[in-house]
Amino acid sequence: MAKDELVRLVRGGGRVCVDQTGKRAGRGAYLCARQSCLETALKRNRLARSLATKISEDDLTEIKSTFKSLLDEQRAS
Repeated sequence: MAKDELVRLVRGGGRVCVDQTGKRAGRGAYLCARQSCLETALKRNRLARSLATKISEDDLTEIKSTFKSLLDEQRAS
């Protein structure tokens, strides 16, 4: 899978968020651009382990919302 087909999440500044540019500073992790990948990574604690941090509920809500928006944009184009 090519890097541009993946979604990067990054831990930086005490938060975890989706890195839409792929250039934010911090520890990053890549997921395939499918909702099932995000759900599996969260359910099995893989994302938190890869980023070496606990993901707050606020960050989790933002990640899910941004991830959904990105998927919707991909489907529309």
